[in-house]
Amino acid sequence: MKNIKIIGKLPPPIGGVSIHTERLLLFLKKDKYFNVSFTDNNWINLFKAPFIILSNNIFHLHTSNPFVRLYYSIICKLLFKKCIITIHGDLGRFKSFTKNFADNKAIQLIDKPIVLNDKSYTLAKTLNNRTIKVSSFIPPIKDKELNEKYKNQILNLKNEYKYVCCTNAYARSFDKYGNEIYGISEIISFFKKNRNVALVFSDPSKQYFNYFKRNNINLSSNILHIHEEHSFYQVLSYCDISIRNTTTDGDSLSVKESLYLKKITLVTDIVSRPKGSIVYKLKNMNETLTQVLNNFEHFNEEKESIENAYEILKDIYKNL
Repeated sequence: MKNIKIIGKLPPPIGGVSIHTERLLLFLKKDKYFNVSFTDNNWINLFKAPFIILSNNIFHLHTSNPFVRLYYSIICKLLFKKCIITIHGDLGRFKSFTKNFADNKAIQLIDKPIVLNDKSYTLAKTLNNRTIKVSSFIPPIKDKELNEKYKNQILNLKNEYKYVCCTNAYARSFDKYGNEIYGISEIISFFKKNRNVALVFSDPSKQYFNYFKRNNINLSSNILHIHEEHSFYQVLSYCDISIRNTTTDGDSLSVKESLYLKKITLVTDIVSRPKGSIVYKLKNMNETLTQVLNNFEHFNEEKESIENAYEILKDIYKNL
């Protein structure tokens, strides 16, 4: 039986990487084919890394920090251990040359780089021909039920409005050009102007809640703002349309979850997107969402099936 060490973060905080890691661990433990263990990616364990790596056959890292990726790739190389790193995000997305350089060197050193979209795959393949593209989507084995209060509030919106949309932001963050990554301000503005449709905004980090409070920004009555830890998957299950209005992205977990639940899924065109999603250009959300709302039945067709990434990852572990 192979010893597999997964290093990363588990919820909380809730985020695409931490949820992916949590679901991967649940599937691995359920499978019982591997001897799997988890180590938190914190500063103490960075110092312990050589000893952690020595005791395992295969090492799989999940982190968004390029310097941590390079650090572990060097140690694994020196200790002759098999290293897999999933690049959660768009490769080459950093404004800093040093961060992009660290990512490129890590990819060159490791046994199996995993990327999430076509753009990253094209770049990574030139650095390491063992690179593969694998979706980040792993369906939930078990999922925390939505707080009864929020569940009832969403159901009230569904009774009051013809369509209920949803979006999420794990942080109030900005890309290298200074643009709001999740495009929340643009979304909020649309729903303030269009009071005949509702929005559920998932803000588990409370960063937008605090920003709105500091700047005396009031949301209209057709917007439900959930600003505590919760399952966005559960929110998706109650809504009709999901919006991913991002300026940068990887292989978004929430997009795959939305398609998995057969929801109409609007996404920006900044990375390659899965079949079944409705792709629009940046700053063109208003026009696209209006078109979808006016022709809902036309867009509400059967979606493509979404692949479970665990089945591919399991084969990688077996064959490495």
